[in-house]
Amino acid sequence: MTAPYRNAAVPLNQRVEDLLARMTMQEKLGQLNQQLFQSHETAEQWIDGVRAGTAGSFYTQHSGPTLHNQLQKVAIEESRLGIPLSFGTDIIHGCRVIFPVSLGLSCAWEPGLLERSQAVAAREARRCGIDWIFAPMCDLARDAR
Repeated sequence: MTAPYRNAAVPLNQRVEDLLARMTMQEKLGQLNQQLFQSHETAEQWIDGVRAGTAGSFYTQHSGPTLHNQLQKVAIEESRLGIPLSFGTDIIHGCRVIFPVSLGLSCAWEPGLLERSQAVAAREARRCGIDWIFAPMCDLARDAR
């Protein structure tokens, strides 16, 4: 029988409650733990932690979908609860193609330009295996000083 948290027919709030009730404190803390994953490292360096549920996400420097898929397979198929990983990175100026910062693009007074550049960055990030990006934020100046 499928656990309620794995059953898409069960309402989301019930699925969340069921999953949280099954998680150990170590697994809950693991979901809050973001590992720094650099391109020179290999999946073997992280597999035991992923299997044990002590890593919920990775901050990565474009290590690529092959490596991400390898870790994701371990998380889903070999960890106790099968919780997928998230892979995130900064995509402030773009991913592979580098664009000016958003403030610089705004000086062109062409909102579509910013939208198109961010669409390119999003497509590239997805192709690199990134599913969580840290993008520009809105810095509002409220004081002329």
